[in-house]
Order: sequence, then structure tokens, then C-alpha cells
Amino acid sequence: MSMPDAQRLKAFVVKRLSSLPTWDAQRLPDDGLKLVGAGLLDSLGFLELMTDVEQEFGLQCDFSSSEPEVFTTLGGFVAQFSKA
Repeated sequence: MSMPDAQRLKAFVVKRLSSLPTWDAQRLPDDGLKLVGAGLLDSLGFLELMTDVEQEFGLQCDFSSSEPEVFTTLGGFVAQFSKA
């Protein structure tokens, strides 16, 4: 598959996150939203989100070359997959 549109990828991630019991419906999903550190996802939930994105968009992303602070925010996560 060709590189996904960042907006489409972000919309998919936000939709997935909004289905979680830890999601605050009053929260605006900005790029700085911390996925793990804020208690939105635990490590297993983060891996599940990665798998969902990989399956939906036919991508594989190597996070090993990036600092966790970069890809554990909504904007960083989307950016990593956008260049996969």
C-alpha cells in the first residue's frame, strides 16, 4: 500500500482511542496527547494499537530507531506510521 494520508491515519487512531474506557470524551485529540504516559493506553494497549494500524493500512513501522517520547504521543505515533 502507498503511504497513508496522515489525516486518515490520525482519524483512524482517534476513532480507535475513543472506543477505550479510558478515553475522556471532553478531551480534544491534539498531537501532544500522550498515549501511554497519561494512562490512556498501557503497554499492551499500545501494541494492540500498533497492530490495528499495521493491519488497517498494510504497514510495518520500526519504532526501535526513535525515542519513546517521540512516538508515544498522538502526533508522533501518526508521524512514525506516515513515513513507514
